[in-house]
Amino acid sequence: MQDLTNKVRKFCEVEFGINSETMSVSTWKKIIHERMHHCSISQPNDYWNFLQSSPEEYQALVEAVVVTESWFFRDQAAIDFLVPFIKRQTHRVRILSIPCASGEEPYSIAMTLVDSGIDPDCFHIEGIDISQIALSKAKQAIYGKNSFRGDKQKHLLAHFSKEDECYALHRDIKNLVTFNYANVCSSAFLSFPPIADVIFCRNLLIYLNKKAQVDLLTAFAHALGNDGILIVSPAEADLCRKLGWVKSPQPKLFIFQRHAVEHSKRAPVIKAIVREIPQKTSIAAKELKGLEVIQKLADEGTFQEAWKLLEKFLGREGLADPDAYFLAGVIKHACLQEELAEKYFLKALYLKPDFVEALTYLALLAERRGDDHQAQLFRSRLERSEKYVHSE
Repeated sequence: MQDLTNKVRKFCEVEFGINSETMSVSTWKKIIHERMHHCSISQPNDYWNFLQSSPEEYQALVEAVVVTESWFFRDQAAIDFLVPFIKRQTHRVRILSIPCASGEEPYSIAMTLVDSGIDPDCFHIEGIDISQIALSKAKQAIYGKNSFRGDKQKHLLAHFSKEDECYALHRDIKNLVTFNYANVCSSAFLSFPPIADVIFCRNLLIYLNKKAQVDLLTAFAHALGNDGILIVSPAEADLCRKLGWVKSPQPKLFIFQRHAVEHSKRAPVIKAIVREIPQKTSIAAKELKGLEVIQKLADEGTFQEAWKLLEKFLGREGLADPDAYFLAGVIKHACLQEELAEKYFLKALYLKPDFVEALTYLALLAERRGDDHQAQLFRSRLERSEKYVHSE
């Protein structure tokens, strides 16, 4: 049983970034024993094999391990900070709540903004969580007394209807929040996190292992715009500082911006999103090796050296290789030079009209600058390109 416990703990660390030491060994054993009993499995090896082959059991283990407790208007000061922030913006503000649990945080944000007189068209709120059970509750938006702590009577009267012993959130607030499932420590999320202006990520980082903490904060650095903000809990503030994030001067608020995030810290994301250069390519074998060297430097986070080599490569007369321009776009994006990144992605797309990865980046960049129409055009083209690729 101890061997199985160690395997499951390691599995959870790798799969969804949890720091297994945040729970005692006895708690892990209890969870595993309950899952084995539920699955009618008596042998440790049988359960281990079942866990690795069953998506349903994977999700059931997630539900047993993650913490989904939340309540309305938790740390209201941080939510109140959004009111003047949004009023200063000239575009629709995208707000992420990660993890959103059963919806109390994103709905609290929506109620606060509406009660402050902000037009709902000025913001978009998305809640993300790995718990399907929590997301189901969030979408239902029916809550018991435990979700209301402290003096919240005015919000109950304004935005909820009493149903037996529960409270149902009014539809006008429900419609302001969308919910999506995601494992934020997966390579898919880390490579292409949703574009955002504000990320609430409170009391998640403290449960993650060191690698997952660095990877997720790196992904957040890419997701946030130039003036975007990350809101964490007091226990997570020191971690953000150590990784180069800059704290806002507001006292008692743990709000950070990405400006000082070191390029070298972004290496894990670059490694995840830089495509492997295909063997069949228009450039000669010697040039292919040169691109591989440049990509390796980018993977290691040494962007200045990588760019110097790539700049020479791009300066060659008659160069028409989409992979080289795509790599240039990735490096410029990593260095937060988004206009230049877009320029290179467009060149790559011109040379290869069905370039899926370039289209993905261009859609994200258009969305970031608030050009929803252009973003949708890129996404439509992306869907057509993906269908074409899959049909080959």
